[in-house]
This record gives sequence, structure tokens and C-alpha cells, in this order.
Amino acid sequence: DQGSPPQRSDTILYVNVIDADDQNPRFYDDRYTAVLPENPTQGTRLVVHPRDIAAYDQDLGINAAIFYTFNTAGVDYRFFDIDRNSGYVTIKRAIPDDELLQPATLVVRATQYDNPDRYALATLSVNRPGTVPREIQFLQKNYLAGVLENAPINSILLSVVTNKPRDKRLRFWLDDPVHPDMFIVNGAGDIILRQPLDYEMEDFYSFLVYVTDGRSNDTAKVNISVLNVNDWDPRFRYPQYEFFVSNPGVSPGDVVGRVEAADGDRGDFITLSLRGPAARLLLPTGYVK
Repeated sequence: DQGSPPQRSDTILYVNVIDADDQNPRFYDDRYTAVLPENPTQGTRLVVHPRDIAAYDQDLGINAAIFYTFNTAGVDYRFFDIDRNSGYVTIKRAIPDDELLQPATLVVRATQYDNPDRYALATLSVNRPGTVPREIQFLQKNYLAGVLENAPINSILLSVVTNKPRDKRLRFWLDDPVHPDMFIVNGAGDIILRQPLDYEMEDFYSFLVYVTDGRSNDTAKVNISVLNVNDWDPRFRYPQYEFFVSNPGVSPGDVVGRVEAADGDRGDFITLSLRGPAARLLLPTGYVK
């Protein structure tokens, strides 16, 4: 305090940090494989490698419960079921000998019960004994991601997945003649940001991604939508405005002066208000009346 002599007292302040739901779930493995049994009958559970399919919430303080589904529908999915709670994959119906002659790649989705916008994807490749893929293929021909404009450099924006997820010979590359240095793709098919994004400068990117296994190749299209972030404060044109009223006949509605303000975030709108003892006497509309 300010006494004489000054006195003081100390105490301990405890700060508890509460985890926010800002992380998607994560699979323990990105890619899983299974081999059909010799007699693939209804109800048979697949033996999955390198371990059973499982994911967890990366927000450890929340640790939300997770459920499992197939991410899409397709011809091969009709033969399989996935348990919503355990992630176990079983054979839904008898598989004829002339079906699944080529490996089937199933996309598994792990979603938080409390927030369906928080999810993760992994692939499960199911083969008959002794079969190998013939031609390399992307599982999707079009990939789309929405990315905040303040995403840090080296962020993984999305992953492109093929029907040979465990093939070590795969090589990926991008074809983007307009923005050749904005993105790269690594050996796992992850599309990575290499330069800062700016919604006000460019809000959409589109390019091609290629993959080859040395014998065949495939192409897919990648679309990146940049999401706006409110990263600009409104600014007045001048730091101070001063208006003089010399007309003794001024009446309500007359313009006293004009202030100008702008916001660097595209699409944002500015509202003006007056503060102070005499604020009720004036009306802010850009023109002060």
C-alpha cells in the first residue's frame, strides 16, 4: 500500500486450464489391412492388422466418446458391417467366389458423439488370400478441404488415399502452374501448406495430384477453399476528428462533419456509435449530424 511504512501481503493464485474441443479424433493407425478367410460367411469378424481399428479424442481433458461408421457407400461396402461402438468389421453376407477379386479399400470414419464435426478417417484394405492390386487408383477423383486463412505453414490440409495404402513404392506429385510453391505433397499423400494464405488475396485454389507405383498412375483433383478470419481491426482514416458549427441556425438532421472508417476483412460491415456526455446530441451515420 502507500502507507508509511508501506505494508504488503502475498497469496497464491491457482490457474486451471480447461481443455477446449479444438482437436479431431485420431486413429492409432492411418491404414489397416485384413485378409478374407477361406470361407467368408456372414457374421465372420475380420482379423485386422496391425491392430484392431480404434481411435481416440486428442482433447485429453474432454476425452469424448467415439463411434465408428463407413465414410461412404460403394459396391464393396455391401459385404461388410462395422460395429458402431467397437469398430469391429464383420462380413455382412456371404461373398461369392467371383466377387472381390481385387482388393477392396474401405474408408472408416471415427466421429465424436458430442460433436459430429470432429472426425477422422482411416482406410481398411480387404484382400482375398494371394491377391494384389493391379492398377493404382485414388479412392476419390475430387478432394475438397476448407482451410482457415491463418493456418500455420506446414499444416496438413488433407490426405489423398489410394487403393495401395501400404505400397512403399508410391510417388506423389502436384500440378499447379498458377501457384506452384503454395502446396506440396509428401510420400504419404498428405497435402501440406507451404506459404501463408490470405482470404482477401485468394479464396480458392484448385490443382491436380498425381500418383504412380512405377507401373501405373492416376490423377485426382484437389480444391482448397480459404475460410475468412476476422484478422483486421476497423480503422478510422484519421486518429482525430474536429468539427466546428458556426451556423447559429443549425437544426436536427444537418451534417456537422464526416468520419471515415474501413475494415480490411472482405465482406465485413462496420457500424458506428458515439460515446461521451454529448453523444445523444449527434447521430453517427458516417456523416455526423
